[in-house]
Amino acid sequence: MYGVLSVFGFIACCFVWFNNTTYPSEFYGPTGPEASQAQAFTFLVRDQLLGANVGSAQGPTGLGKYLMRSPTGEVIFGGETMHFWDLRAPWLEPLRGPNGLDLSRLKKDIQPWQERRSAEYMTHAPLGHLWHAGRARATAARFRKGIDRDFEHQITLKVMVIKEKNKVVFAEAGKEFVNVLFSFLTLPLGTIVRLVREESNMKPIQVGSLTSLYQSVENLDKDFLCTDSCKEMILRPKNSMEGYSKSLKLNIDDTEPTKYFVCNNLLKCRLQSPVLISTFKNKRCKCGNMLDKLISPESSSDDFVKNNGTFIITDDLKVVPNSLSTIFNLFKISGIENMSSVNEMTVTITNKQLKDLLKSCLSSTRLTLTNLFLEKPFLEKVRKVEFPPFDMNIDGSFKINVTIVQRKSNGKIVFAEGKEDFADFLFSFLTFPLGGVVHLMDDFSSMYKSIVDLDENYWTTGNIKNKLVDPGLVPQLLLSNHLLPVYDGSKYFCNTHHKTNYFGGKIVDSCLTACYLSSTLKQVTSDKGTCTTLDFVDPILKRGNSEGYAKGPTMYMATDDLVVTPFSSTSVISLLTSMNIPFSDLEEKEVGIGIKE
Repeated sequence: MYGVLSVFGFIACCFVWFNNTTYPSEFYGPTGPEASQAQAFTFLVRDQLLGANVGSAQGPTGLGKYLMRSPTGEVIFGGETMHFWDLRAPWLEPLRGPNGLDLSRLKKDIQPWQERRSAEYMTHAPLGHLWHAGRARATAARFRKGIDRDFEHQITLKVMVIKEKNKVVFAEAGKEFVNVLFSFLTLPLGTIVRLVREESNMKPIQVGSLTSLYQSVENLDKDFLCTDSCKEMILRPKNSMEGYSKSLKLNIDDTEPTKYFVCNNLLKCRLQSPVLISTFKNKRCKCGNMLDKLISPESSSDDFVKNNGTFIITDDLKVVPNSLSTIFNLFKISGIENMSSVNEMTVTITNKQLKDLLKSCLSSTRLTLTNLFLEKPFLEKVRKVEFPPFDMNIDGSFKINVTIVQRKSNGKIVFAEGKEDFADFLFSFLTFPLGGVVHLMDDFSSMYKSIVDLDENYWTTGNIKNKLVDPGLVPQLLLSNHLLPVYDGSKYFCNTHHKTNYFGGKIVDSCLTACYLSSTLKQVTSDKGTCTTLDFVDPILKRGNSEGYAKGPTMYMATDDLVVTPFSSTSVISLLTSMNIPFSDLEEKEVGIGIKE
């Protein structure tokens, strides 16, 4: 009797668990709509925190499937066999957007109370309620473990740690991690600012005045920008080495891949060099047709370093080839006399830890790996990204003329005022790749020096090292009045193949069979193919003989920490009041800004 009851009890527990975790609506259906909705919300939050891509329509979860968007704005959740439309719940409303749930809010602004509130809506069996409420609380506390429903790529490293000091001596890594590490130099500064202010295992950080500059562009009204695309170009700048980044095993750059558009009538336009190309679809070709035919870049699977290389990475991110002499030397420098004082750790890196690594790079110059793997608090302030010194010439003979307001007492600049070209100059900082900026600075980082010193035999191609040492801007971000020598000299070509259809010995029609974008001039071996130089249609609005982001004739002001706003008397008064500066301590100077030769 007791045995039978035990078996029945075990079976009942299995059904309760299955009903409330895997397919709640498959067997019995929920006892109320809120149950499945709340469960779907819990899993949806978890997917977002883990970085799973659930932004389009429906995707698999432990529940079955959920829907989260609709064209008319309803929030839709569902289990395997039923859907609940236009959910209204107090814990959901702050996350609502015009097209369903706002992914950015869900990913960044989800509050623990919202998850706890969703757990209260779960009205399945008591065991199920406790199970899901516990999972919701654990998710809110950021300590629940689990396997991502999307396969999550990871990289494994071996790390040597001094036991007594709890400090990393070095890490041993293959080409996968080194490729990812080197890719940091290709990231535009605007992308870095955006990534490090997102949540990960480490708290968000600010990158000095670059964060202020980024927020200034975010807050700038569209009426002060030349085109609707300008803000996107500055805040989500394209990576000139995007093709290499795509082949990385881990890639934290969430910028949308660049789309290239050529003329609808490419069959004829390809015969006249140069062929026009745009990264925005609303541009017009010289023949009058729209540039809305999508053309794909030539596929490339090149890495930065070769497959068979292994490397030693020091705590300050110096990368050197793996060798016995290097290891012994690092042990000697660290004061290690025998291996009993060293502990070997095996660690895994995911995209989440990769963001932590980027934050650690910006927060510490000497203890990057220690801060990352041993979870030590940052003891150093975030390093400032500084640009080369500029000439300030009183005769205003340079390209950009500004008025600076400084204090008489100490000579410190309070703010500067200039035209739209001055604002463009500042905004363009966010589009510069990190490696290009480091190349202009005198104080190179350990990782940058490693790239410069790494032997040619370790690189996949001879050209890739030069690109990493000095990565440039993509052509569509290159302003005509650039002062800083950060540019991309690459040329682009349109490669096409076509076929001609005959009937009765006469040509009926011709059509393209292939077209793609390349960065090298291809040898044409047939009269059916062409390779034509491409010319980018500038997406930035022309202003006379130049182009830019900011719209005139508005004047713009920039504070010492690069807060950029349209000039107004109220802004000046508010600034001076907050700094407690008397008018008698101020003086104006007309200056010109130019890069030192």
